[in-house]
Amino acid sequence: MEIISGGEEARIAYESHIADRLDPAVRYLYVAVGGGSTETTLIENRKMVASQSFNIGTLRVLAGKVGETEWDKLNDW
Repeated sequence: MEIISGGEEARIAYESHIADRLDPAVRYLYVAVGGGSTETTLIENRKMVASQSFNIGTLRVLAGKVGETEWDKLNDW
């Protein structure tokens, strides 16, 4: 088992070739929600152009462990 960063998780998801099935004329926001974090990846012309990880996951939300600051970061991004 290895702990990886949110950026690394977004890269691995992108490299699963999900973009190969997307229309290159459309811009997509890929969102991966896990237990401890959520990774967002902007895909344009089948290429990853930006990604960001947020400490907002299902377990954190259910436990009330996500502060307003983290929600604000997600909304701003």
